[in-house]
Amino acid sequence: MTVGRENKPHIGIFGRCNAGKSSLLNFIVDSPVAIVAPDRGTTTDPVAKSYEILDFAPVVLIDTAGVDDSGPLGRERVRRTYDVIARIDLALLVFREWGLPEEELCSRLTQAGVPVILVYNRERRSVRDEAGIEHSEKFGRVSGIECLPETEKASKQEAGLRGGIVEEAKGLCEKKYGHAALHCGSSSLQGVVMNTSSVPNAVHTASITVSAVGGDAAERAALLELIRKTLPEKSYKIPSMFAGRVAAGDCVLLVCPIDSEAPAGRLILPQVQAIRELLDLHAMAIVVQPGEIERVFAEGIKPCLVVTDSQLFGEVIHHVADRAEVTSFSVLLAAAKGDYELYLRGLERIDALRDGDRVLIVENCSHQVSCEDIGRVKIPRWLREYTGVQLSFTTVAGSAPLPEDLASYALMVQCGGCMVTRSQLQNRIRQAASAGVAVTNYGMLIRKLQTSRA
Repeated sequence: MTVGRENKPHIGIFGRCNAGKSSLLNFIVDSPVAIVAPDRGTTTDPVAKSYEILDFAPVVLIDTAGVDDSGPLGRERVRRTYDVIARIDLALLVFREWGLPEEELCSRLTQAGVPVILVYNRERRSVRDEAGIEHSEKFGRVSGIECLPETEKASKQEAGLRGGIVEEAKGLCEKKYGHAALHCGSSSLQGVVMNTSSVPNAVHTASITVSAVGGDAAERAALLELIRKTLPEKSYKIPSMFAGRVAAGDCVLLVCPIDSEAPAGRLILPQVQAIRELLDLHAMAIVVQPGEIERVFAEGIKPCLVVTDSQLFGEVIHHVADRAEVTSFSVLLAAAKGDYELYLRGLERIDALRDGDRVLIVENCSHQVSCEDIGRVKIPRWLREYTGVQLSFTTVAGSAPLPEDLASYALMVQCGGCMVTRSQLQNRIRQAASAGVAVTNYGMLIRKLQTSRA
């Protein structure tokens, strides 16, 4: 599948206020993209930055607010930070000391099935005492001096200090998380990748010591290498929409209506993705509006597959008849990013809907609502017509969390998810399944309603 932001692995950066999260983001991308200040709560909303990891994949790094923020506004920041967990593939948990905030983060990340890299932020300061050396004993505040006098004695003191810092950091980490699995060889990094299997509630957890401020290229490379090793393969190897359906030289007919819901001057994202993937497969893509379908077949063109906008299933199947298989962009996305078999089972719930049942419509993007809106207008109308019962509908749009009373819904209908990560889509599926709610997909539901009606 093509790599837009919605298909890039998402990496969340978490920790307390002033743990060094924004500094770590700036350090990784080697650019001051995030504001850094000693004031608590400098980062208010999640900040996303795209970044290319050499010889690997483009990723999206998300800086978040501190999880120990306080006050009414602070609690809202914390809520938004926790909401980020639903859409990430990997977490960097930055800490200078360990306590309840870090344990809570590990617990939440574990519940979401998100792997974690613990990043011990080794602070460096540019102040010195009378001896020219500063050495804080507080966990997470081990610090060295960058501005020692240029004398042989001072150089020896600095070398000893640096060795002491590394040994102390190793000792603290080993005591908390277990034995060291790898001691990074860089003299500037002097870090430790830890075996953290003893961390309570940890899932696929690794650890590294860095200096978010003052670190160098070797330290950055070591952290990026650990990210490469820890990111789940499913986060950057997303199946093609046409896997097993289309081969080189095949012809695919794409039916793309230009109606009131179509964006001005461009195609919608699933249509663009489909065209690009067909080009990558060396297949031929023919793009038409519904009224031109008959002309394609009249010209003697024989597509192996016809892909339509979901709401036109009935009309397109009528035109195509048995001359080619017909599917939709949403159904293709259901197989590539969602859970096709679970969606298929969810369709069975439609025939069991009763008066008063609640249906949750999940739009994974935000857009201006029109009178022909597929999720808020057409699907509710078609479901009422098909079932003949009075249903209650709730809509969740964008990255908003699912309702707390999710278990009270009889059915959840989810869009194809072209604008979100596979992890976010899968997380919503897991939440619904855990609550015992049947789940299906826009395109699969519309195909059932329109073909049954026909």
